[in-house]
Amino acid sequence: MAITKQQKQTALTELETIVAHNPIIFLVDFSRAKTLDVTEFRKKLMALDAGYRMVKKTLVKRVFDAHGLAFPNWETYAGSFGIVYAQQNEIDVAKAVRSFVSATANKVKVKNSLAVLGGFMDALFIDTSKVTMLAQIPSREVLIGQLVNAIASPLSGLVYALQYNLAHFVMTVKAIEGSKK
Repeated sequence: MAITKQQKQTALTELETIVAHNPIIFLVDFSRAKTLDVTEFRKKLMALDAGYRMVKKTLVKRVFDAHGLAFPNWETYAGSFGIVYAQQNEIDVAKAVRSFVSATANKVKVKNSLAVLGGFMDALFIDTSKVTMLAQIPSREVLIGQLVNAIASPLSGLVYALQYNLAHFVMTVKAIEGSKK
């Protein structure tokens, strides 16, 4: 179904707002995903203060050109783009996108039809591999735990070494004291 000029203008205005106010944008192709799955995906994104919108490729090109965002090889993709956008939590959003792709990949008839096409972080293009790397970064809590462990490990080693030396010194003094008696 064709859309009217007014609908295109409304979509263009919404897309302008999304690109202007959200430094994190991932372009995805979920065109073959089931509507129920996409609805669940949107709910997960809403919990992360992120959003998802399907937009025609020509409108995306217009807005990206206006904002100086260069998406390489955009003409090789047919149809519409899905745009996942957020103001923060890029790691959690990337994880949500990757988990959606992996969870729904077996539900579509055409293999490899769900894909992350790339994205932008602070107006810099990131390709699919970087989005995947971003999704593999552990959560903030895990990273803090790893940092604490990295700091505490050498300190606990030092404590044990000092305790051993002190205990060894005390045993040596007692042995000398015992030999004098």
